[in-house]
Amino acid sequence: MTERSELDQFLVELGASMIKSSQTVDDVEHQLIEIAGVMGGGELEVIALPTAIMLESTPIDATSFSSSRSRMRSIRGSGLRLDQVQAVDALARRARLGRVTASDGLDELAEIAARRPPHGRVVRALGLGVLATGFSLALQPSLIGVLLAFVLGTVVGAFITLELPGFSPVTPTLASFGVSLVVFALADAYDGQNPIRLLIPPLLIFLPGAKITLGTIELAEGAIVSGTSRLTSGLIDLLLLATAIVAAASLIGLPQRDLIDRPSPQLGQWTLLPSVVLIAYGYRYFSCATRHAVPWIMLVLSVALAGEQLAGLVFSPAVSAFVAAALMTPVVMAIDRRPEGPRAMVLFLPGFYLLVPGATGLIDVTESVSPGFSSGSLLNTMLIVVAIALGVLFAKGGEEAVAGLVQARRQK
Repeated sequence: MTERSELDQFLVELGASMIKSSQTVDDVEHQLIEIAGVMGGGELEVIALPTAIMLESTPIDATSFSSSRSRMRSIRGSGLRLDQVQAVDALARRARLGRVTASDGLDELAEIAARRPPHGRVVRALGLGVLATGFSLALQPSLIGVLLAFVLGTVVGAFITLELPGFSPVTPTLASFGVSLVVFALADAYDGQNPIRLLIPPLLIFLPGAKITLGTIELAEGAIVSGTSRLTSGLIDLLLLATAIVAAASLIGLPQRDLIDRPSPQLGQWTLLPSVVLIAYGYRYFSCATRHAVPWIMLVLSVALAGEQLAGLVFSPAVSAFVAAALMTPVVMAIDRRPEGPRAMVLFLPGFYLLVPGATGLIDVTESVSPGFSSGSLLNTMLIVVAIALGVLFAKGGEEAVAGLVQARRQK
């Protein structure tokens, strides 16, 4: 392989890994163009999509159009674990500084892709149980809710870690149906404490809140094709989960009124702090975040939760979500700039889940597809998603503007 083709291969493989790390296509395209310039790749045109990446490179000394070369790679499979996200982003950062060769970069990407989870299946399954427990304390704190979240979350985690061939596409639907059957079958035992919220924490890992939010951000940035596909995919994911929930309710004979959301926080607001701790450690053991990232994840979650709770005392849920995202984003970017800090997406992804656009959306879609009900509350979910996206864009734009002003002043 020639040096130039090796560099092209590295760029396309790196771009694919960055997309699987849940970075927006706009960020991926800008970073690849910057890396190509640093590594002597000449001019680069990049088209990044959630399912494919295409690039055309032209050497600096090119004298004709025929000197340009194109390369494309399809993107399949699920997203990366947080330890892999950290490694890919760290590699991209070194490449932007010119501290890695194309050959070494390709070897490192192959190693990252083949890397086994640092924790065994039992630990990861328990990790999802802990993650679901923390989410339960934030969503609807109750004793039965916490118990169900841990037990069912652990069972779902065990099911996921089995990695059964051919079952990956239907795993979320099967898990949703199974969890719903158990929760609805036990509804009489806990006096029907809003079962629609009790079944969501074990399904947290399947909620497309991050996908929907990223799609909305991309639409706002002008990436129409990518943003539309992510948003559509996220809504279809919600519909599949909701259909399984309604099917389980019909099989059990659950009254339709129990599919209507009636929040019932029985344990009070003191549960918010332990929820942050449990969510962070859940990501540590299930999604394999590094030990060093855990306190930073706690900090970001605390900022987002505090902003959402305080704003919620005065404003609507959508405005509260905007405030939370706007406060969380500069904290994430400040941590990302630290040489020893975890990368931005390692922190953003847990934050997007805590702001629960996916959970709210699943509740609203379930109500909407239930027989005999017509819910218009799905619009509220979309308003929350748009508010989170705007909060992130507003904070990023503000920070970039301030950095530009500081740099201009230093140059005078």
